[in-house]
Amino acid sequence: MSFKISVLMSVFDEKNNFLEEAINSILQQTFTDFEFIIIDDRTNIENKKILNFYQKKDQRIKIINNNKNLGLTRSLNKGIYQSNGLYLARMDSDDVALPDRLKKQYEFLKKNNSYIGCGTLVSFMDEKNKIINKKNHPTSYKDITKSILRYNPFIHPTLMIKKNILLSLGGYDENFYFAQDYDLVLRILSKYKMTNIKEKLLCYRVNINGLSHQNMRKSLKFALWARWRALMEKNYPLWKIIYLIKPAFSLLIPENIKIILLKKIYSK
Repeated sequence: MSFKISVLMSVFDEKNNFLEEAINSILQQTFTDFEFIIIDDRTNIENKKILNFYQKKDQRIKIINNNKNLGLTRSLNKGIYQSNGLYLARMDSDDVALPDRLKKQYEFLKKNNSYIGCGTLVSFMDEKNKIINKKNHPTSYKDITKSILRYNPFIHPTLMIKKNILLSLGGYDENFYFAQDYDLVLRILSKYKMTNIKEKLLCYRVNINGLSHQNMRKSLKFALWARWRALMEKNYPLWKIIYLIKPAFSLLIPENIKIILLKKIYSK
């Protein structure tokens, strides 16, 4: 059976009080021609019960059970290769998609054939669903190409991309345990056009008190590697190597200082 959209979400063994809310936000979409692929990356018993309940409740849900923990990158690739949609849409297990998200992204891509994918703007929210930050990402192709080597202009769980293009690029690079989405969009934008829709179509969950997570430094290193590789493969002008100075310098900043700065940014 084929679908217009395959929604991909991976669930790991972290404590997650928002899984049901995330699943419901996809099942309640106004656009209905989709399959919802959820990769169970060796999650806990409570999450398994939730996944089994929803699989029985809605035929559009397809659960892929990993025999061992594969991590986000490999889990997403597994979902991609078992998907049946023309477009692939990302979703995270603690975020909330607004009801028209899939509809508006699909309609945009159908009307704008020069774009092979798009993200959306988001509302940042805390664990209590309180909006905590109103920062916007660029919404024009021109601004996105200007900023792509400075930072990732896309929020990963908002992405919707043509499946055939994603497959032609080999999917996510499994060498990237972190910043896999940044590496992906760097590769895409070296050949194709993407943009962000000028609407907030997803509530992106930020755990302010959890910003001290130990993977922050690893994410920065992988993001720097993604930039460096894009330049070395001549996907972007070499002079833009100057944009690597700031992220490289940020690795020298003590972790506790970064956490304080991030908390201030998200609390604005």
